[in-house]
Order: sequence, then C-alpha cells, then structure tokens
Amino acid sequence: MNVNKFALLVAAAMALGPQLSLRAAPAFTKYDLNVAAFTLADDGAGHQIKLGGLSGLFPVPGDQSGTLFYAITDRGPNGDNPTNATHKIFPAPNFSPSILKIRLNPNNTADVLQITPLRKPNGSPVTGWPNSCFSNSEDGRDMALNHIEDLDGLDTEGLTMDDQGNFWVSDEYRPSICKVAPDGTVLFRLVPVGTRCGTEQIDTFEVLPAVYAKRRVNRGMEGITYANGKVYGVMQRPLGNPTLSQANSGRHIRIIAIDTATFAIQQYIYVTEPNASQQNVHASDIFAKSAGVFLVTERRTDKLFAINVHPATDITPLENAAGKLLAEPTKTIEQLAPSDLSQFGIKPVKKGVVLDSITVFDPALDKVEGLCVSKGQIVICPDNDFNLLGIDISTWPFQLQLMDPPNMPKIITTPLPEIEFAD
Repeated sequence: MNVNKFALLVAAAMALGPQLSLRAAPAFTKYDLNVAAFTLADDGAGHQIKLGGLSGLFPVPGDQSGTLFYAITDRGPNGDNPTNATHKIFPAPNFSPSILKIRLNPNNTADVLQITPLRKPNGSPVTGWPNSCFSNSEDGRDMALNHIEDLDGLDTEGLTMDDQGNFWVSDEYRPSICKVAPDGTVLFRLVPVGTRCGTEQIDTFEVLPAVYAKRRVNRGMEGITYANGKVYGVMQRPLGNPTLSQANSGRHIRIIAIDTATFAIQQYIYVTEPNASQQNVHASDIFAKSAGVFLVTERRTDKLFAINVHPATDITPLENAAGKLLAEPTKTIEQLAPSDLSQFGIKPVKKGVVLDSITVFDPALDKVEGLCVSKGQIVICPDNDFNLLGIDISTWPFQLQLMDPPNMPKIITTPLPEIEFAD
C-alpha cells in the first residue's frame, strides 16, 4: 500500500490521535513568477514594489494541460508604522486586489497572462483599505500618513469558482465572503450579523453568524472552496469568543458552509495541531478534492492535511447568537479543549496528513497561502508580502525596505498522493 495512503488511513481512523510521520521528501517543481514588468510603487531611491502577494489559487476550468491557474492577490503591499502601532501604511494605496491568470512554463518560470482588478458594481475600484466603520479595525494610512478607509475595502485571501464560472473570494476584514463576476465585479458581500455599515456600494448581506465579528484582527476568513452548491470558508484562527485569549490559545477553527442559492449555513470544527506557539498555528487555505473531502494547509504545523466533513457535527444549532453553548451558556466552543467536544455531542472534521512538510519545498512556504489540485498535482504558493520588509518613515519621502535576499512570487507543484478515509 502507498505509504502516504496508509498514513492517511491510520490518521483519519484515529481522528485526532497520533499520526505517522512521512519522512521522504516528495518530488516537486518550482516556478518563478515573472513580475519585473509590474511595478506597484517606487520610492525614488531605487526601491520598487513588484506584483505579488499571492493568497489563493484555482485551476482554470477546462484546461487540460494543468498549467493554467487563477490566483488572487491580498489587499496590497502594506507595512506597520514603527512610531504608531495602530497604523497600517499602504505604499501603493491605489492598488486594487486582483485576480491573476497565470501560466506555468516548461522552463520553470510562470507568466501573468491577465490581471483583473476587483471592481464595485458602479465600476469604481475596490481598494484594500480597512473598513473603519467596523469595530476592531486597522487604521489605514497612505505614505503621507493620511487616513484612508473604504467601507467596501477587501483584504482578499482565498479564491474559488462555482459551476457557473463565478469567483468566490474570502476576506479577512469583517470577515466576509464575496461573489465576484468573471470580469471582477463584486456582486455582493456576506458579512456577520450586525456588521453592515449601511452605506456600502457593494450589496452587503448579514448572513454569517454574529460571533464571526469576534475574529482576531488580521485573522479573518482565510481560505475558500466550492463543492455541491456550497461555498466553504475557513477562518485563519479560532475566534476571540468570548475574549481574545481564546483567539490566541485556542485550537478550534470554524469552517462555514453556505448554500449559494439559499444562504443557509452549517458550521464545522477543525482542530489544529498542538504547538508551543499555538497562536501562530493558522489554517491558510482549503480546496475541495471531492464533495466532502478537502485539503487544508496548516502554517507553523508545516503540514498539508486532508479532512472529511461528512462525519462532523454542524455546530450551528448548538449555540446561541452570542456564540454560547445552549447546553452550558457559560462556555463557548472556543473555550473547550479538544477532549471536551464529545461531551457536547460535537465531532470535529476527520483529519489526516497528506504532506509531512511544506517548507521542505521552499522556506518561503512558511507563509503558504494558496492551494489547489490540478491534473494529479498539488499546487501551492507562498504569500511573499510583495517582497516588502518594512517602511522607513524617518526620512521624507519615506523609503521602502525590501527583503534581502529578494522573496519573489513563486508556485510549486508536487504529486498528489492517493487519499482515502477509513469509515
């Protein structure tokens, strides 16, 4: 039996128990994305920000070559203000989060064939600026430290497509899930109950449970996938429910399933691996291998997992609008230890190791954010943060600090092992 298949069967059958370690590094191919022609910002001192920030992947439907992919950037290059921790500085404030069409080439390079910036229904650009009407929001600033905000701004992280050819995008800000037309028009946005600002230009519907607004800042809706008429979004970290300590120390990440026709929801619990730096264990993307079996990348754990949602419990009817357990209103799911879940009739998703290490392919995959499968290959990419290390505000004009050595965007492929879950 294939060793990867055997490890997965054992791990899944044992649910959250011990897992076999796969020590042999699988074969892989790395493709460097050609972005020299795409300059987003220039400080006049020889430092340029190039296109990058890849945060989600999806294979182009109908492509038989396995070389064409859609990718989505995140909100755009940004950095912290070292003199004011509440500021998030955007050195390319006019950048719109964009969907890229990418081709992998035989010479281990990749080309950007098309850039589709996200647009509001009125044609104006969607920015990556924070939604300042929402509490617990970042304070966006341009390079002159002027406040910038956009009630429709998106911190895009994940990308998928439905059967009709529409994109669906996950966003970290509120957090939210958006339906996007093929031309980049954001058709509507689904946000937590109680978080609609009221003057958005994009149609905004309060569909997600209110408790999702308790996300840790910059740890919102990270990955998204589509299967059987539903979009599935995975949060990056546990919610701060009821307090931020749960967002930092907890292991229970929520996966939400939304029926695209009725907006009916279901929720499942994904339990992250124990780690000495638990607050830095993140679910970074999700991809539907089949209707109920998904792949999930887990940062810090440095593994790719397969999960099975079929045996998992829908937690939606088990808690009230405030995210408190109906059976014991003094507790929340985020406060429970994994061993406590069964006391409340909760089965988390089954989980098994597919790749024992992701960074074995490239150290930059410590920040893996894009994941899909095409023609028997796992396809992954890191978010290179636009190769931006920081912003020096001690001079005017401010100077961009770039990574050294450069961290340029790339895509990596490796064969997909056979996946089968035990009953």
